[in-house]
Amino acid sequence: MASEVTICNRALSFLGHTEITALDATDRTSRLCRLHYTESRDALLAMHQWNFAVRRVALAAIVNVPVFEYSTAFAIPEDCLKIIRTSIDSEETRYPYRREAVLDTTVSPNQLRQCIVTDATELSLEYIARVTDPNAMSVLFREALSAKLAAEMCVALTDSASRAAQLAQTAQDKVRLAMSTDAQEGTPREVYTNDWLDSREGGSWYGTD
Repeated sequence: MASEVTICNRALSFLGHTEITALDATDRTSRLCRLHYTESRDALLAMHQWNFAVRRVALAAIVNVPVFEYSTAFAIPEDCLKIIRTSIDSEETRYPYRREAVLDTTVSPNQLRQCIVTDATELSLEYIARVTDPNAMSVLFREALSAKLAAEMCVALTDSASRAAQLAQTAQDKVRLAMSTDAQEGTPREVYTNDWLDSREGGSWYGTD
């Protein structure tokens, strides 16, 4: 069974580093894994329309309406990392819309909620969800995440910028493979340019020793 710890230990194996036993341990390596894991996972999820992370949902309008320009605000699920498309994107049902933080006083006087503001009266959403269970992720995604974590933690654990640059290249290659394999499962989606993956053409994240 995959776990956050096994993903982090895979990253540490790229670095030739001793494994950890738990993310909540107090040793330096565990703290470093804990520091990077969630942000690296969410960033990688947001880079691509991963099949395992795609969700579809009908949105509910909140009581508060936008102050001007739009008439309705629809609450976005809390696990939404990136909007793929909405039911009002097609030629037949097209409405302008924006993603904004809207005050929702039904929750608390100062509660802001991520919403889609529009003039449409109904709205459904396809989006990339924050997937936290490693067993729900594809094996190639987990491998890419481990490589990305290794690159992120390399300087702190090895003090080598050149090695970090090499691991960044390895991570980019593994992410590309995972994305390409994932995209083959079904009708191809629209391809978006990814600045992080394209960075290999203009240099790496890191300098050299």
